Amino acid sequence: KMDYANWLGHELAASVPPSEYDFFIDTVRPNVLFPQDALFWANKFFAPALNYGLEEGKFLQEAGEHYFECALKVLTPDNLNYSSFCEQLKQGCHVKGKQLFMPLRVALTGIT
Repeated sequence: KMDYANWLGHELAASVPPSEYDFFIDTVRPNVLFPQDALFWANKFFAPALNYGLEEGKFLQEAGEHYFECALKVLTPDNLNYSSFCEQLKQGCHVKGKQLFMPLRVALTGIT
């Protein structure tokens, strides 16, 4: 793990709180091909606020408050399985496809 952290570089280490560094690395590792990929995700996860463009804002508006309230009810400490979460969200909000996953993606990352 130390070699991987060295490969990612000091800039990443400075962008991620030390107490969350190992968890962050484990979380993003499947999506990292180059060190700058990890830095991209660190800037998304640890930025003070995400900036949403017009397209991203549209997804959030269309999803509506009910969607996010439903997502919060479904997400519990004992329900961290993504497939199970999505299925319950799908049933609870009566959405599927892009209306199911895109609002979450935008809300969490700021990108489509």
